[in-house]
Amino acid sequence: MSAAEAHEVATRLPIVVHLRDTITIIDVGGEFDEWTAAALCGRVQDVIESGAPSLLIDLSALHLCEEQAVRALAGCVHGAQARQARVRVLAPSLPDVAQAFAAADTLDPLPVAPDAEQALHDLS
Repeated sequence: MSAAEAHEVATRLPIVVHLRDTITIIDVGGEFDEWTAAALCGRVQDVIESGAPSLLIDLSALHLCEEQAVRALAGCVHGAQARQARVRVLAPSLPDVAQAFAAADTLDPLPVAPDAEQALHDLS
């Protein structure tokens, strides 16, 4: 990926990683599609490879969500779980985006939490 392409992905899908106690939180906003999915999956993989035991992927700020991207995320999440990481996902909050997220056909369901409080409780 060229520098210009990387900049476009970073602009379309801002990703912020921070810690809350032992839980790594990945906040994601913007457009989650087949073009930007690799950036999020790469970040998830980096966090897991660094030894994070618990991961919360917060998609609540997305304003676009495509099925191929959700499938890619499902693969990353299941890979993290295979490495013994505990993972929860917060679904997009905008109704149309949440509906697209929920309608995505993944082989195994994502570990979606109903809200941030429950997700943090599950991961603590």
